[in-house]
Amino acid sequence: MKAVLFQKPLEYVLQIRGESWHQGETLQGELKIKNHLAEEISLKGLQVFVAQGQLKKVRLKSADAFERVSDFLLQNTPEKLRAQEELVLPWTCKLDRNCAISDSSDSPFLLYGKEESGMGHLQLMVIPDPLVQEILKLLEIQFRFVRKSQRSGQKSGQKSGHESTIAVETKFVPPSAKAFAMIEQLLLSSRFEADQLLLKYEFQIRKITATAASLEVSKEKRAFEQRFTLAQLNTASGRFNFEHVEKAVQEILSQIEAKTSL
Repeated sequence: MKAVLFQKPLEYVLQIRGESWHQGETLQGELKIKNHLAEEISLKGLQVFVAQGQLKKVRLKSADAFERVSDFLLQNTPEKLRAQEELVLPWTCKLDRNCAISDSSDSPFLLYGKEESGMGHLQLMVIPDPLVQEILKLLEIQFRFVRKSQRSGQKSGQKSGHESTIAVETKFVPPSAKAFAMIEQLLLSSRFEADQLLLKYEFQIRKITATAASLEVSKEKRAFEQRFTLAQLNTASGRFNFEHVEKAVQEILSQIEAKTSL
């Protein structure tokens, strides 16, 4: 995947290997720069970095559309580019395992060029960590929940020595089975804390209360948490531990089934 930016007299070509990336994956690419002048030009202020972009503001070209989230990626950049010279600068960047994913309103971007001249940008398609993906598929295939939407949640503050992190929030509607008749939706939040995956289940349910005159329907939320170590999520051969996770998810669903049937 690549993007091209012309800032006379410089021409930039940003290239990156791949089309989409999981949280925690390493990005690899290069920035090609060509000087079209017949004299040398300064490269002071040349940058490549990852930023979080608000898509609406990006479309409107707002000044505050981006927030930088990575270090500057270029190393040992020369101060100047000679006349008609072309330069290739490789770079790498490891995404955080709790980085924001691409959703309908926000996305990670690569920004490149000179900030004072107006930087170019390339949108990245970032998807949840493979272990999170497996759990989402398990809910869909094994338990027949239907995925409706997915987005990055708000940053959580520092707690118990952990840095602030971003959860992946996935919204499901339940299957039509009688056991889930009172459940309207499930919001599943997932994020990594050190070597553990934290899952938060938030069920929105309908509650029927009988009064002397009628039946009253209200709504309430019920929440559950689970933690898995990485060793619990993978078998000795390195495969996803389907049986262990399926049993754990079933325990949560059994609790909500029991509560809503009362």
